[in-house]
Amino acid sequence: MGFKMLTDSTPGCNNLQLPSEKQHRQYKDVSVSNSELTSITELTSNPSASISSEDYPSQQPTLTVILAAIQKLEEDMNSRFNALDSKLEQVQTSLTDHAARIADLEGCATDHESRITVLEKRCEKLTEINKATKHKLIDLESRSRRSNIKISGLPEKAEKGNPTQFMAEFLPQLLGINNFPSGLKVDRVHHIGAQPSSARLRTMIAKLHHFLEKEKILKLARLQTPLSFNGTRISNYPDFSPEIMEQRRAFDGVKKKLRDAGIKHGLIFPARLIFTFGSEQKTFQDPADAETYIDRFINVAAATALQRT
Repeated sequence: MGFKMLTDSTPGCNNLQLPSEKQHRQYKDVSVSNSELTSITELTSNPSASISSEDYPSQQPTLTVILAAIQKLEEDMNSRFNALDSKLEQVQTSLTDHAARIADLEGCATDHESRITVLEKRCEKLTEINKATKHKLIDLESRSRRSNIKISGLPEKAEKGNPTQFMAEFLPQLLGINNFPSGLKVDRVHHIGAQPSSARLRTMIAKLHHFLEKEKILKLARLQTPLSFNGTRISNYPDFSPEIMEQRRAFDGVKKKLRDAGIKHGLIFPARLIFTFGSEQKTFQDPADAETYIDRFINVAAATALQRT
C-alpha cells in the first residue's frame, strides 16, 4: 500500500503539524512490516479462517477441549430434545385419546340425563299409582275385616273342638242372652298364632255373619266392662289391619290429654278423632292438629277454671 506525499499546496495542509523528532522515534519502535500487516488484515477480514497450531501453539489444547465440550453438549441436548419430543408425542396421543373419551362421556351423560328425566317422571307417576293402590288395598282389607271381632282372655281348648259353635253360645252368655233374642250367627272362628308352649293365652278371632251384630257386641262390651269368664278377664275389640292400627295408635297421646281433661272422645274408622268441647264437635285426622287445638284451647280453659276456683 502507498502513501501520498503531502505538500504545502495540498488543501488543508496549512494547519498540519508534522511530528517532532521524539515522536518520530516512538513511531519507528512500533512499526509493523508489510507482511505482518497483511496477515492481520486477512484475519480481521475473515474471522472464520482457521488458526493453525504453528501460529498459536500454546492455545491448541484449550481449543480442542472447548470444541469437544461443545460437541458433547450438543449431543446431550439433542438426546434430551429427542426424549422430550417422544414424551410430548405420548402426551399428545394421550390427550387426544382423553379428549375423545371425554366427548363420549359427555354424550353418554346427556343421554343418561334425558333418560333419568323420563325415569323420574315415570317414578313419580308410579309412586302416585302405588299410593292409590295401597289405599285401595287397605280399604279392601279393612272391608274384609269389618265383621270380625277379637276376643282375648279365653283359656286354651275352651272351645272343646268346635270354636264356631262355642263362640255363638259364649258371646250371648257373656253379654246377656236377652240382648240376642234371635241368637248369634257366627261364620267361623280360629286362634291367632301357633299353640303356645307356655300358659300364655292366645287371642281368638270370630267372623260374624252380620256387621250390626259385631257393632252391638262391641257396644255392650264397653257398657259392661270389665267382663270375666271363669275368673279370667275377657276383652273384646275390633279387628283392624296393621296400617289402620298404626294410624289409630298415633292418637294415643291426644286421647290421654282428653281423658285428663275429662272430655269424652272416640275414634271413627279408619282413624279420625272426634270429641265435643263446649257446644262444638271437633274431628281431627292429624294427631298434631288435634294436640295443637287441645293445648291452645282446652288446657287454657282448664287453667282458667282452676284460677277462678
